[in-house]
Amino acid sequence: MYDDPDDSTNMYDDPDGPHRPFSFDPRPGNGATPAAEATRRARISAAMKGRPPWNLGRRHPPETLARIRAATAAAMARPDVRAKMAAANAARKAHSDETRVKISEGVKAARAEAVVERAKAKAERAAVRAAAKREAAAERSKARRAATEAKREEKRAERAAKRAEERKAAAATAAPRAAAAAAAAWPRTTSSPAPKPAAPRAAAARPPPPPPVHHPKVDEAARLVAELQARLAALDAAAGALAGDAVGAARLADARARGAALLAVARRQLAALGRR
Repeated sequence: MYDDPDDSTNMYDDPDGPHRPFSFDPRPGNGATPAAEATRRARISAAMKGRPPWNLGRRHPPETLARIRAATAAAMARPDVRAKMAAANAARKAHSDETRVKISEGVKAARAEAVVERAKAKAERAAVRAAAKREAAAERSKARRAATEAKREEKRAERAAKRAEERKAAAATAAPRAAAAAAAAWPRTTSSPAPKPAAPRAAAARPPPPPPVHHPKVDEAARLVAELQARLAALDAAAGALAGDAVGAARLADARARGAALLAVARRQLAALGRR
């Protein structure tokens, strides 16, 4: 039947007219008799068998749903429809015990399956959260290790720079101290003054030497120069014997440097006295 409230042939909307059977509607295009209508519908059903319905997946618009609800409510309010439904329910057979057991088992199985699915989904969510927590903890630990290593590298660089500055300062002060120590440790006579480290002088033309003059200490200064030259010659001769001894060679080179410094001082003193 058609549930169209504007259709006067609708059995639910024509309470005063004769109610036709539910399976027959003599409209234009339908069968003239119930048998012809049944044959027509069977032919259509056989032709459409296996095909998806044309309205599969479509929803009624709100206006159609409202019309359906209104027509259904009006039909359910009629006494004859209610009597017909009561008669159908009275003629309905109750489920047998076997059917009830099957229904109960099916419902229990569906509930158990739903419980299992929910537990599985819950376990999956918990595993995802745990994995995310582990990844976050690993990232935090990695970041902490990187920060600690960066601080250590910074401290190493600072210590290296500090040591370099200390070595540079020590190298800057080592030469004057070594010259002073050499002058203090070199054997000299009582009349000769203590040697001093030679100060750097600008490269300039030397003035002509003064004319020779006689001085009481000229002979002593000449003797000191000759003694120093002899000692330097002895050191040069001993250098060949210490070719394989690094420590001895270093000490010999240090002693020779001190002797050369003292010889330069003695020569300057001798030049100041007027003799070469």
